[in-house]
Amino acid sequence: MQATRNGRTLPARNWTRLLLCCVFYAPSPLMAQNPGDDPANHAWQARAIAHAQKMRMFRDMVTGQQPTPKTIPVNRLDFDPSGMIATFQPKGPTQTSENAFFRNLGTNGRTCLTCHAPENGWTISATSVQTRFAVSFGNDPIFRLVDGATCPTADVSSIDAKLNAYSLLLSKGLIRDRVANSQQC
Repeated sequence: MQATRNGRTLPARNWTRLLLCCVFYAPSPLMAQNPGDDPANHAWQARAIAHAQKMRMFRDMVTGQQPTPKTIPVNRLDFDPSGMIATFQPKGPTQTSENAFFRNLGTNGRTCLTCHAPENGWTISATSVQTRFAVSFGNDPIFRLVDGATCPTADVSSIDAKLNAYSLLLSKGLIRDRVANSQQC
């Protein structure tokens, strides 16, 4: 049997190449591993889901929203404790309304910009957190019990209680991530 394309007969070596490509590049259960079938992956997923469900019981009373600028300019210069910090975007200004980085991450009033701000070199600093606390009285979206406080059960009923609850965030710019024994803080 001869193969044809556009009315022309293909040489036998093209058939050989095609057959080799199908054999060596075709998906095969022997050649590929589905990460969904990995027991270690299942264990990690189960722990992550259990932790996320536990964190739901720690409701924040504060629901402050973060203002998002309409655009991030090509060049941006900001003062910081060591002098100045600059960011540059080679593809031009960023329209925040068209970029997922600036969209809310669920119901907590946060976006990626909450922690990754251009005036901090796209990261977080204790100095900026302290300023945000002073301006918002601890109501800025960065101050959430689930990961901004030293413990998700911390008392945040007054300014002094908030200062204590968010002490690591205020002094070191530290956000907690998946604390295993969060109920025992």
